[in-house]
Amino acid sequence: MYATVTDMIQRFGEKEMIQRSDRQMGRVLDAAVINQALADASAEIDSYLATRYALPLAERSDVLARICCDIARYQLWAGDTVEAVRTRYEDAVRLLKDIGRGVAALGIAPAHQPAPIASGVSAWSAPRQFGVGRP
Repeated sequence: MYATVTDMIQRFGEKEMIQRSDRQMGRVLDAAVINQALADASAEIDSYLATRYALPLAERSDVLARICCDIARYQLWAGDTVEAVRTRYEDAVRLLKDIGRGVAALGIAPAHQPAPIASGVSAWSAPRQFGVGRP
């Protein structure tokens, strides 16, 4: 996973994490619920990075930790999403798409470079044969 329960608490506060994870009374932090959201967020991140990086990544990325927290938070809010949470999620996905396309970077060397996309048109034909069928 790209982030931890501790990362979530540091970014969004213990009170919010208790409210979002305790499905019963909103009084006790349920690490299993948060870890599931983080695992789901990490899988979503991998779906964007798989074309550019060998997974799992060999080193930790602070950028991915932040993105993972934003996506997991969005998932924890479920149908109660406030606009700020939705915006952070959408920004995270937009950044992941840019990273996957190579427009933005993680600061980690990609494991493989995608094949360059050819531009323009090329054609092939058989060579001309002069004098064939002529006296």
